[in-house]
Amino acid sequence: MTDVILQVRFSTPSGVNVNTFNFTSGAYATYALHAADCIDEVQQFYENGAGNSIGGHTASYIGRGYELRAYNRADPKPRVPLVGFGALPNPSFPLAAQHVPMDVAMCLSYHAAPPITRRRRGRIYLGGVVDEWMIEGGAGSPPRFGTGAGSVAEVVAIRAAALMAHQVGWSIWSAAGASSSRIVAGYIDTEPDTQRRRGVTTSSRLLWPL
Repeated sequence: MTDVILQVRFSTPSGVNVNTFNFTSGAYATYALHAADCIDEVQQFYENGAGNSIGGHTASYIGRGYELRAYNRADPKPRVPLVGFGALPNPSFPLAAQHVPMDVAMCLSYHAAPPITRRRRGRIYLGGVVDEWMIEGGAGSPPRFGTGAGSVAEVVAIRAAALMAHQVGWSIWSAAGASSSRIVAGYIDTEPDTQRRRGVTTSSRLLWPL
């Protein structure tokens, strides 16, 4: 049994946007084989489908090249990573459609088999949101993510299900319990999340009185 910590690092105007995946599996003879497969499968999570991939749907301000750092949880700190590289497909949407602030994110939540306690659930936040991810708001109905057929959320759900089903063993790591639990299902919130640490420093100020 090996445990892999995989950090996925995307360049943004404010620095680096990081998502962390955890994997546990007894299907590999060595950690190195497991880690290499984890890197490959997470690349598929972001890149599979070309223009209809998660990466292809992200805003153009997200760097298309990104880094994947795999760590062996069994190693003492500071752990030395196995480093891989990926390239997101070119953006599917035009620049004119990018009106959503950079700190808005789609929340992908997941959980292990019941009982679904705090130690058996987790989430990652997908940034680079553009207008086409959203359903326009109206009277009594604020803007929200579309989740119907053909939506970006559907693409995310399909890729998450494929990653979950692979032998790499996408899991939830509980630091409190020092244990891993395999992910069995999840959901995507229609309500956008806000990750303030991802925002950029303001480029200008409008002073008043004029």
